[in-house]
Amino acid sequence: MGLIIRIWERLTHGLWFRPSIVALSLLALAIVVPMFEAEEHVDVPFLYGGGADTARTLLATIAGSLMTVLALVFSLTLIAMQLVSSQITPRAVRGFLGESTTQISAGSFVGIVLYCFVVMRHIRSARDDIAFEVPQISVTLGLVLGVVAMGLLLVFVNHIASWMQLANITQRIFRETRRAIDAWYPRRYAPIEHHAAPPEGDAIDVRSTNTGYIQFLATRNHRLDLPDEVSFVDLLVHTGDFVAKGDVLMKAWVTKADEEVCEDLASVVVVGAERDITQDAAFGLRQLADIALRALSPGINDPTTAAMCLNYLGALVAELGQRALEFHETSKKVRIPDRPFEAYVEEAFAEIIVFGAGQPRVMADVDRSLARCAAAVVGASERAEVIQRIRRRALEHAIREAPTSHDRATLQGLLDAATP
Repeated sequence: MGLIIRIWERLTHGLWFRPSIVALSLLALAIVVPMFEAEEHVDVPFLYGGGADTARTLLATIAGSLMTVLALVFSLTLIAMQLVSSQITPRAVRGFLGESTTQISAGSFVGIVLYCFVVMRHIRSARDDIAFEVPQISVTLGLVLGVVAMGLLLVFVNHIASWMQLANITQRIFRETRRAIDAWYPRRYAPIEHHAAPPEGDAIDVRSTNTGYIQFLATRNHRLDLPDEVSFVDLLVHTGDFVAKGDVLMKAWVTKADEEVCEDLASVVVVGAERDITQDAAFGLRQLADIALRALSPGINDPTTAAMCLNYLGALVAELGQRALEFHETSKKVRIPDRPFEAYVEEAFAEIIVFGAGQPRVMADVDRSLARCAAAVVGASERAEVIQRIRRRALEHAIREAPTSHDRATLQGLLDAATP
């Protein structure tokens, strides 16, 4: 199961699998439609009615133009990825290649070029002494596809311009992180229940067979996809952790310990080259924090962008504060370590507090976001205490770094309000 997930992720987030399906579909259309016309001898008045030479010229023009468009599309794609990677965060690039608009546009341009080339070989001149001269439907469809390609070019340019806007990037990361929270932590906050206890007896160590970041745990209906021989599993890692080949991923109690069972257990933990947000809400917080930190760097100095990221970070941490931060494994055969609420708060705000301390406006935004989080966790006293402690730490550090006495007085007022 883990191998299937890994392969599917590589296919869907690359720029060849879906585009290839679209291109091959149009190639199949270019083969089937002329064959149908040859059998049926279709002659419809409102379809293409010109000669063979004109049909060849039209299709050749469309194919040549689209080859130029293809070069433009790939150039724009690479430029967009480079700009986002250097100016915002390199971790946002992966999402662009997986966008449906990007993949369908690239596949359509390639497919239409192939369609035109294949249909051209079915066009026969009158001097060839063949009754079937021009496949009307095929040529007409080629002209329609040429018009569609021009529309797709406009859609792609609009998409890439919209995708590169910072507001859309931050909102997209927010939505993906919120989906990860809903999927991984569906239950509302409640006092911590006792975790399932492992059985008596010796356990085997299941070690990683790859080096990289833990992207997924292979689950089905909120159950880990475990072999039948497993009676209990004590997982030792979180999604988002880095593991090296040979690191212990879990301890397992099994009825039959052999190499095949160990491989099946290791495949439950999907390891890849980079983190994935699907089951890793902390990765979404990391991306937003990275954008804010880059905006606060001396070379960019854009506190408005940092404030935008802080608003989203506050909303996400507030949502996490209202959730039971444990994976509800319904089989009761698995113990998965909880990621503490404090770890999420530190992931979101710790570095911004350090590097934004000299900018009072930014620190006021940090305090506002933390105050929103504190208001959301009213029913969880230990979580509210964590937020208040980090809030006071942020303001005390900001007061020490404030450039003017007016800024220090403003921040001191916020600290007094945050201190019970």
